[in-house]
Amino acid sequence: MTCKYGRILYLTAVLGAPSPQQWWRFLRPILLGATLVIGGLYAFPVWQNGLMGAALEHQEGHARIWELLLWGAQGSTRAWTGDTPLTRAITSRDTWMLVWSLGRGADPNSDVAGELTVLDLAIQEGDRQAVCILLACGASVNRTAAENSGSTALMHAARSSTPEAATAMCRLLLQLGANRAARCKEGKTAADIAAARGYAALAEELRPSPDRE
Repeated sequence: MTCKYGRILYLTAVLGAPSPQQWWRFLRPILLGATLVIGGLYAFPVWQNGLMGAALEHQEGHARIWELLLWGAQGSTRAWTGDTPLTRAITSRDTWMLVWSLGRGADPNSDVAGELTVLDLAIQEGDRQAVCILLACGASVNRTAAENSGSTALMHAARSSTPEAATAMCRLLLQLGANRAARCKEGKTAADIAAARGYAALAEELRPSPDRE
């Protein structure tokens, strides 16, 4: 090792120190390569999110969405259709994609095209596991979407297709703090909605009363 450095010092002494032009010729490719690498690292997320938007626009893009999430694309990316990795995970009942999207920055309180919250969407899909995950990750059980009729998650649960499904989902939401006294813009409570669908037992269970608040 000492001999090697000695030869370098000897050659430097004989040939003279490198000129600025020689240094530039030596450093230019290194600097150019470093610039491309750093620029690529900054541009990569933008490029990924553009690909994510394209994948979300196609129903057959499920595997591509997974691939992009694993490569670091943001879970909050929204396509022009309003679809996000989070909504795709809910509608496809892909629990791992749901968890991964939330881990990649998806907002559990986001809206779906302004008419539903993602929690409302999970309730409409009847996916109890997705509902629990969203609530555990910070979704508000009493929040309403910005552009809907003022319906809460409990009201959406009361509209479930069967009385059994409606009862199970409503009981879960009540345990997690759902407000049974909330009213939509039409002045209806979740109990009124359940009664209108013929779910009499559930309507009685949802009816606000002092001992239940």
